[in-house]
Amino acid sequence: MEKNKIIIFELKPSKIHGVGVYSTCYIRKGTKLPLFDDEEPRYIKFRDIEKTGIPFKIIRKHSIYDEERDMYIGPQNYNKMAVGWFLNHSETPNARPDENYNYYAVRAIKPNEEITIDYNEL
Repeated sequence: MEKNKIIIFELKPSKIHGVGVYSTCYIRKGTKLPLFDDEEPRYIKFRDIEKTGIPFKIIRKHSIYDEERDMYIGPQNYNKMAVGWFLNHSETPNARPDENYNYYAVRAIKPNEEITIDYNEL
């Protein structure tokens, strides 16, 4: 990343689905993308959804379902979600996570381009 360059994202309507995450500046290939804060995700077992008091439609819409473990993985606070929770899926993503779920640009990303990931890689 360029020295002292701050990367800021915008949430805007997406042509892919609902709301998407968009770049506000040119991002070079290999740049770490600050899409999430350092907060650990929230793990909600399917059988425990009612206990959370959070409507199921909100959990389903803003979380990742782990079929193998029968749980949803989402933000700690659905009222303060990091922009990364709004990433949309693409078969040809411009960002990918590493083993620690830090996201990086896999190619140059233009200003006002939607940031996408391949959900199958999660």
